[in-house]
Amino acid sequence: MFDPAVSEFLDRPADSYSNYRDADGKPVQLIWGQAPLNDFGSRPITFDAIGARVVRPMPAPGVHPRIYFGPDDLPDVRNRLKDTRAGQRAWNNILSWTEMMKGRYDDKAAYAQPDVWKGGFGGLHGPVPLYRLSIPRENGFAYNQHPKAAAIYRSLVDGTATEFPAFYWNTFALEAFRCLITNDEAAGRDLAKATITALTLDQAKRAADRAAKQAKNPAVPLPPPDQPVGTYQLAFTYDFLFNWLTPAQRTAIHAELAATTWSH
Repeated sequence: MFDPAVSEFLDRPADSYSNYRDADGKPVQLIWGQAPLNDFGSRPITFDAIGARVVRPMPAPGVHPRIYFGPDDLPDVRNRLKDTRAGQRAWNNILSWTEMMKGRYDDKAAYAQPDVWKGGFGGLHGPVPLYRLSIPRENGFAYNQHPKAAAIYRSLVDGTATEFPAFYWNTFALEAFRCLITNDEAAGRDLAKATITALTLDQAKRAADRAAKQAKNPAVPLPPPDQPVGTYQLAFTYDFLFNWLTPAQRTAIHAELAATTWSH
């Protein structure tokens, strides 16, 4: 249990499905740190275990992964990805996205089967819509054969990138999960560097946009910053990569999560 009095979310507004209301009955926005412990608002809550699957206790603070599962669950997760039909299909989909992002996609590989596109959409082959990655496409190249993909990812890893496709945030989380499942520390550390580069670029763009908005009306305070597309994906990336992150990387990502999840 976290102490609200020392939380970074103390003074941040939070959306609630429990319909908090003031003395006049009007809906009000909840300030997270002001919510009484175990207060679920005006909506009645009944707790029971009907239909519930027994889950392990939440890992202790500072122990990761922890969002969807804990360290003790990893053997079972790995087995289900390997030994069940659903797990195998999910794993192939994950590899399709992560290999494409890194510029190593092979449309003849096992993970690229079944080929549902059959070249019918810009030469695309494989089971997933890789065009959503929005990698700049060279004339004459299929969606799954972007020559710039490897260079874009490498520039994120080495910190030289000046821009990147926004959909990469979604794929960062998949790559972080892949690294955790396969214990790929080297790739995990590369992804950590890429994440910090992407985060720095996003923060700079957000700051410039907010400064421009504030300049138009200096007397009116701006609302909390917009939540970037990568907010919850950044949380997954942080969770899966945590044990490979440097202290500076942990601090940078944690601060971003606290700053931009104000409404969750």
